[in-house]
Order: sequence, then C-alpha cells, then structure tokens
Amino acid sequence: MYSKGTSSNVGLSQGLSQETMATTSTISIAQVDVMDVSQGAYTI
Repeated sequence: MYSKGTSSNVGLSQGLSQETMATTSTISIAQVDVMDVSQGAYTI
C-alpha cells in the first residue's frame, strides 16, 4: 500500500517536471523566433 502510493507520487512529479521542461523549451524557441525576426528587420 505504502510503496504503491510512493511510486504514484514519483510518477506524478516526473510527469510535472517533463511538462515544465516542454513548456520551457517551447518558450525558448519562441524567443529565438522573435530574435530572428527582429534581426531580419534590422538587416532589411
């Protein structure tokens, strides 16, 4: 019973951390896109 609850908690925390990492990487990609656009505008 106890080990079952512990393993489910570990699974939850792993899922949350993976979700957070995915969100962070998406945000960083969006920031790079914005930087590329602004650099392109300056170049033109």
